[in-house]
Amino acid sequence: MSEKIANFISILFHPLLLPTYIFGVLFYISPEVIASLQSYQSANVESLIKIGFKENLLFLLFLCTFLMPASVIYYLYKIKIVSTLKMEELATRRIPYFITFLLYLLFGFFLKYKLPILREISLAILSIATCLFLIFIISLYWKISAHLTGIGGAIGLFIAISLKKGADSLFLPIIISIILAGLIGSARLKLNAHNSTQIVAGFVLGFFVSIIAVMLYL
Repeated sequence: MSEKIANFISILFHPLLLPTYIFGVLFYISPEVIASLQSYQSANVESLIKIGFKENLLFLLFLCTFLMPASVIYYLYKIKIVSTLKMEELATRRIPYFITFLLYLLFGFFLKYKLPILREISLAILSIATCLFLIFIISLYWKISAHLTGIGGAIGLFIAISLKKGADSLFLPIIISIILAGLIGSARLKLNAHNSTQIVAGFVLGFFVSIIAVMLYL
């Protein structure tokens, strides 16, 4: 793998973009895990989804999980709190991680209490917030791969939802995500952004937080 390809993969599968990809998969490949909640199985819910509710919701998720935290990180860079947007140094990661954690936490609780129909989505956002908090704590002492935490969390989420809800449609996304995890891990190694231990640790963190969250709370 060339450095150029490694950079492209790292940008394309940036941790802040992964939630949008995850929800896109759930909305368009396995929508039953969002739409057919037992307490909201009604014609009204289904009609909302059919007239563009998914598209608007996906944009809201993109706005709150990517654009807002990315804008905050860019602002921190402009005022020189963060020395580089790549945040390669451990010290530069802590404040962005903590602020991003707060944004995800607030958004997750907003969905949980204001839009209870979207219980699965709020759970996913809050599990991501949990990962971000743990990454922040770990980053006080050690560098861990947020990229692999993200893709590990996606795989764990898909597997747990598939097992708990019987969503066979998630089989292909699970296989593709596993392949992507290998590519992302290889890219991070190629760029010397992390060593193999940091990559494995990131994957394990994301994977098990997602598995536990879905199995306990979904």
